[in-house]
Amino acid sequence: MKLHRLLAFAGLLLPFATAELEAAIMYNGTPILEDFDSLPTSTTTGFFSATIGAQATVSGTSGWEGTRLGGTGTTMNLSAATSATTTTGALYSYGPLGPTEKALGLLTSASHIPAAGVEIVNNSVDALASVTISFTQEVWRLSGAGETPLTNGVSNVMAASWSRTGLGPTSANYLSTGTGFTPVTLLDLISPAPSPVDAAPGPVDGNLAENQALRSATIIFDTPLGVGESFFLRFQDMNDPGADAAVAIDNFSFSAISVPEPSSIITMLLGTLLAGGRLRRRNSANS
Repeated sequence: MKLHRLLAFAGLLLPFATAELEAAIMYNGTPILEDFDSLPTSTTTGFFSATIGAQATVSGTSGWEGTRLGGTGTTMNLSAATSATTTTGALYSYGPLGPTEKALGLLTSASHIPAAGVEIVNNSVDALASVTISFTQEVWRLSGAGETPLTNGVSNVMAASWSRTGLGPTSANYLSTGTGFTPVTLLDLISPAPSPVDAAPGPVDGNLAENQALRSATIIFDTPLGVGESFFLRFQDMNDPGADAAVAIDNFSFSAISVPEPSSIITMLLGTLLAGGRLRRRNSANS
């Protein structure tokens, strides 16, 4: 009877364990790609908890998450929009009607300050020496308050940073924790860029090349990221003066360079030594 009760209890816990695992993306040795084209086409009201830092997986993604970092509001929407005409803070699915050409956007207001990011677990057979991240930044709204040195728009920055297992962040708090993260400015979401710095505030088409920029960075670890360890990447917005910019991420790519196994290194060295020995013998025979 005790065994049956234990198995029944384990069965009750299994869905929760599965949900926890589903929040992370597994890196199995091949590049991870996310085009965000499966993002929702309609708004889900109150999708994100009113509790600051409470994370939820963004619908239609392979494991990206979002949260509220602050603001005067309560629950925050996962909003869908074909144009950034609204200034209400939320995470957004930006793009035309239908399941194509979507991008994951961030927009802050006094009521809601969002953050978005992803946990990637090294599920390959090797430790990772470095990772390379690239994506297309899409600007969907230019900021609205005039401020020096810009005449019409304010430059808004949504800061990118990374962390890993052992530095403090966990799967449950990496979007909001204040410790353990390293800035990676090459991946910052910046508006206006590459739009003219003096462009008028308001909505723009993020699918146009003039409102896009390629972001890319390679992160080299001091100590390799071991098998089973997590890599965390996040983008945090802040409430800038006036109506904030809306900036989105599209065509995200993650790849890594593995650390060779010791046996592979030994095999390579032996091969080099044998090749060198053959060359010396050949030279001796010809002399």
